[in-house]
Amino acid sequence: MPLLPQPSRLCPAPRRLGSTLCKPRQAAGPAKVPTAGHAVGILITAGLLAALLEGCTATTPPVPSAVSKPAPQPAESGATKAGETLLQDHERIANDIACVNARRFPAPTIEEQQIEPAVIAPGQQFTQTLIYSVCAQDLEQFVSGMLYRKIYFRGHLVHSEPKPIDLKPGRWKLTAVIEVPEQSKPGTYELRTEFLGGGERTRKPVRLKQSSKFEVQ
Repeated sequence: MPLLPQPSRLCPAPRRLGSTLCKPRQAAGPAKVPTAGHAVGILITAGLLAALLEGCTATTPPVPSAVSKPAPQPAESGATKAGETLLQDHERIANDIACVNARRFPAPTIEEQQIEPAVIAPGQQFTQTLIYSVCAQDLEQFVSGMLYRKIYFRGHLVHSEPKPIDLKPGRWKLTAVIEVPEQSKPGTYELRTEFLGGGERTRKPVRLKQSSKFEVQ
């Protein structure tokens, strides 16, 4: 007796006629429940992402400039103006009347003296500008000596500033700052500038004078 084919165990016999397909059922697995480790990982990832976003949006603090601002300088005092300045060399003044009429060289002359300001208070300073010239045939013909700046009041000496100096060939401007004594009384004062020099180059003593008046109030 021939054996009849047995229905498949995996595919039950169709309930309706005309059914040609057999679709096996898929057993549903147990639902996945997040563990504590997964939760911790999520929290860490979220924290890192927030930190990165904050770093991107943060404003970079300004970097201080490496160049510092210069410190404010004090006002220029009269002492910083003192010094000497060459106005013309000896060749430029060779045709001046004083040089043309000079009998011997070197031939020094004090040409001009100015005082600024002309009115000053006791204990304050004024600026003296002195112009001198030395007619010479070369740069070696200078005149050495002492320059005296003296202040007189009613014929009496109240202040003196001696200074060794070399009068050089050419025309020069000398600038000095002089302080009026604090005990000075109001009145008219006189600044007398004297140069005493000489030596082998001049053959005889040289004495030059110049004076100017100013007021103390």
